[in-house]
Amino acid sequence: MNLKNIFISFLALGAFTVSAKTYVQFKIDHKLKDAEFGFNKATSNDLNNSLNVTRLQYYVSGISITHDGGVKSLASGVYILADAGVATQVDLGDFENITKIESINFSVGVDPFVNNEDPSQWPSDHPLSPKSPSMHWGWASGYRFVAMEGFAGTGLSNKYEIHAIGNENYFNISLPLDMSVTGDTTQIEIVADYTMALSGIDVSSGMIEHGTDMGAYLLRNFQLKVFKTLDGSGNSVSLKSINLSSTVTAFPNPVNANQSFFVQFENAMNFTVEMYDLCGQKICEWKAVNAKTPLQFQNSGLYILRINAGDINGTTRISIR
Repeated sequence: MNLKNIFISFLALGAFTVSAKTYVQFKIDHKLKDAEFGFNKATSNDLNNSLNVTRLQYYVSGISITHDGGVKSLASGVYILADAGVATQVDLGDFENITKIESINFSVGVDPFVNNEDPSQWPSDHPLSPKSPSMHWGWASGYRFVAMEGFAGTGLSNKYEIHAIGNENYFNISLPLDMSVTGDTTQIEIVADYTMALSGIDVSSGMIEHGTDMGAYLLRNFQLKVFKTLDGSGNSVSLKSINLSSTVTAFPNPVNANQSFFVQFENAMNFTVEMYDLCGQKICEWKAVNAKTPLQFQNSGLYILRINAGDINGTTRISIR
């Protein structure tokens, strides 16, 4: 074979090895349980708190697709400002050599590399540019990852507001998929049930929480409970679920680090108190506790207290400042 034929052969081989591209869209279906989301629509959370939602906005970033045997492809530079009252369908861009999508991966919030930058640098139509109402907290804390507001309780008369911030609360979400890709365009569709954002959070008496305490709990709910695939699969990141019990009271709450707090648990005279972080990792334990036993912890943050007294147990949260 002469050089000319070899060159032509290489050209022909190249024609068959050119990578194929697939244009991927990402859609979030906004729900209240199984119903379509609506502002001011009456619903309830898993504590049977009657509630509605009057504002719900949140950021989605760090989006990537896992495909074809574990290959991870990043949707570079894509930021979503989701508004539960508006359809969310975003173009993620072109991805090469995708035949089977195995998971969609993302985080709620703004990634730490960008979160503390100046919002005025972005074009006015960019999700990270200044908004009204504001989604930016300030230079030190960056963006509001989630702003959720509404009314709860009897007659929906008690206002609640939870605005969540903090780079430490930028949690990973990975939803498993089994999608074969055959055309040049495909859509990844997931479901978001926003009643689960308030799972275990008692808003019946109203609540104004702006910051990292209850905001961290809200963002854990977004990570673990809000998002599902169309077949009902949830986040594959393995973390222990956290439930709250109204039979347990920790006071004062919040409490300053190294100051005493107390736990009251039904009518139990003696019980064990275990403290967990929001990842479900046990970090401390007190035994033979009663309602008059002073407890202390030195590190600030939001923690889960699990109380055990023989055959009965309960859970609550405590914020240490």
